[in-house]
Amino acid sequence: MRALLLFLLSAWATLASCVPPPNNYDYEVQDWRARCITNNSSVDGASYVATTTFMQQLKWWNLRRFINRANIYLGADTNALMCPLIRNFVFTDAISSQSDTLVAFVATNYSATGAKCNGTTQYINTGLAANGFSSASDIHLATYSRTSIYEVGGAIGSADSVGYVNYFLFGWIDSNCYMYFGGTGDQTSAADPTPPTGFYLGTRTSTTSRVIYKNGVSINSSGATVGGSINGNVIFVHGLNSNNALNSPTHRELCFYGVGIGVPATYQGNYYKAVQRLQLTRNRAIIP
Repeated sequence: MRALLLFLLSAWATLASCVPPPNNYDYEVQDWRARCITNNSSVDGASYVATTTFMQQLKWWNLRRFINRANIYLGADTNALMCPLIRNFVFTDAISSQSDTLVAFVATNYSATGAKCNGTTQYINTGLAANGFSSASDIHLATYSRTSIYEVGGAIGSADSVGYVNYFLFGWIDSNCYMYFGGTGDQTSAADPTPPTGFYLGTRTSTTSRVIYKNGVSINSSGATVGGSINGNVIFVHGLNSNNALNSPTHRELCFYGVGIGVPATYQGNYYKAVQRLQLTRNRAIIP
């Protein structure tokens, strides 16, 4: 009996030694860190581990395939902010843009909790045109806001001179949110409950499905048939690109943005969880 017990313990120890340690590596996160360093910035250990966990969650929950661009607002300074974590879809080698362009930014716009612009001249130019990776019926925009304010200020999107509006609005001055992803006549509105903070996701997945989610909950949806051809103007963040000019810049502090194809209802909850956990880990989350 004693010999059998020793054999079983030995076998268990051998098997245990074969179990791999927790995976703290992701090639995309390593690439992001390397780009930050090349751009004369740095990423501390805690931020690197948190970002790795975030990316692994996106992939585990099969969300990574929906995202073509994401900036997580981590790294030592604005040089790191120029380096998006995600630059392309995971199933393609094509890279849409090497970096984000910070327009009129100064060092004090950026801190450990995110980036806060002046609401007049400052914004991020992603260099990314939605029609280069998506269609009018298959797109999403997402952002995480830490500032509780109702204002005339848009966080992310673009529009063109012929009327296609590729954005949604939240925390508007009248306490509503507005959804477009179509022509100007396709606008829908709904109340944006106080506080207007946290993770906002605007998505269109078909000609008859448009939704704004706030912290994982739908606050504005439409099943109306919407047509339109998506515009080729690049997407701005911390403001809107209206026919290649800054429009409705925001004072809000943002700490995440994401752009990609439409996110179905069955996936949006985990998208929120992944982004929220990243913010919790870095002590900058808004608790609904």
